[in-house]
Amino acid sequence: MQDQRPDLRIEVETNGTIAPTPALVGTVHLFVVSPKLQNSGVAEKRRIRLPVLRAFVALQSTLKFVVTGPEDVKEAAVVAESSEFPVERVWVMPETTSATAVGALIASVAPAAIQAGFKVSSRLHVLAWGDARCM
Repeated sequence: MQDQRPDLRIEVETNGTIAPTPALVGTVHLFVVSPKLQNSGVAEKRRIRLPVLRAFVALQSTLKFVVTGPEDVKEAAVVAESSEFPVERVWVMPETTSATAVGALIASVAPAAIQAGFKVSSRLHVLAWGDARCM
C-alpha cells in the first residue's frame, strides 16, 4: 500500500489486546496503542495483555492512556514500565466530553504525567465540538 500511495499515511488505534499481523504491520505508519485503565470498568485480564503490548514496542507505536486524574497516570506508568514502553512514547489524555473541563483536568494530571516523563494531550475534538457525535 505504501508503494502504491506514498502520500497516504495510515495510523491505527487499538486497545493493544491483539497483536497486529505481519501483513498489517507492513501497511501501518503508526500504531496508537490505548490500553484501558481501571477507570474503564473492564476487568484487568481483558484490558491488559503485557505480551501483546511488548510486541508493539518494536513497531512504530505510541501508548496513549485516557485518564481521569493523577491516580490514573500512576497506573499508566505501571503499565508502561511493565510493557517496557519507552516513556518518551507515552501520552496521557484527559477523559472528558466537556470543553470547560478539559483545561482543569489537564492541569490536574499534567504534573504526574511530566514527572513520569509522559507527554500530555488535550482533546481538541471536545474543545471544538463538545460531546457531538457524527452521524
